[in-house]
Amino acid sequence: MASSKDGGAGLLYSIQSLRGLGAVAVVISHVLTLNPLVNFRAGAAGVDLFFVISGIVMALSIREGVNARNFFLRRLVRVVPLYWLMTGLTVLYVYVAYSGSVVGTEIILRSLLFLRPVDGSMPLLYPGWSLNYEMLFYTALTGFIFFGKYCLPLAIGLFLLLGSLSSIEYFNAIYFIKYYLLEFSIGLIIGCGFKQKIQIDTGVGYIFISISLILFAFHNHFQSSGFVAWGIPSALMIVGFYAFDDGELLKSKIVQAIGDASYSIYLVHPFVIWACERIPKEGRGWSILVIAILLSIIFGIIVHRWVEKPLLKFSLKFVSR
Repeated sequence: MASSKDGGAGLLYSIQSLRGLGAVAVVISHVLTLNPLVNFRAGAAGVDLFFVISGIVMALSIREGVNARNFFLRRLVRVVPLYWLMTGLTVLYVYVAYSGSVVGTEIILRSLLFLRPVDGSMPLLYPGWSLNYEMLFYTALTGFIFFGKYCLPLAIGLFLLLGSLSSIEYFNAIYFIKYYLLEFSIGLIIGCGFKQKIQIDTGVGYIFISISLILFAFHNHFQSSGFVAWGIPSALMIVGFYAFDDGELLKSKIVQAIGDASYSIYLVHPFVIWACERIPKEGRGWSILVIAILLSIIFGIIVHRWVEKPLLKFSLKFVSR
């Protein structure tokens, strides 16, 4: 998941609002692990939404003459500083909350370097698993920049190929070959369309959004997963929202504020959940779940304003040198 307002995508209110929607959906999904009062498996699709958006943002960011070094460094400073800080706080939390616990050096290093986790499941700060794939995506794109105008076609082809291989059991066993790569590629394709300033009728927008919601509800009910379940409806929703990019609702301050803070919300919400886990399960009713969701959003906005933005501003000074 990229940080807020990268490149040309900062001009798209629809993209920014969907970042916020995706972050909140993930928060709700994870908060419900405290007490699964309802089935909201579709909340996990917030990450799939992020992956498609990431492809769009990168397509908009890669312009003729873009410098590969600066491109990659800008990706790093938008993701790494806050993630490393939150990972450090996670280590501190483990030592404080679980007296006598020891966090292995290898686990920490693999988390910080976006490598396959020791046990093959999650990094130390669990939302970081999606960042592992983001960094793979950024690294591949950086390499393709050297091919000039063929950069995006090559990237689309590579990720379509690798993503399709994920349906084969042998290849799916490889950590970095997963269907998420298909979502990056479809995002690149959509982003190329947005670059051409395509116009989408609001009627078509309503149709795409409606179909995406129906698909999300259908797959949520049947506990589905994968590209068809989450990637396709995510893409449909993004294209649908694009038709309303100039709408007052998407431009509203609260919607854009949550979108701007989506990365911080995504990384901060586990700390709220860990705090709520201290409450006995029988006491985790609707009120606690709603409070956890609201606190995740509020703390995320605070961290974005007072930590993420200053870190980004400071880090970008070194990129421009």
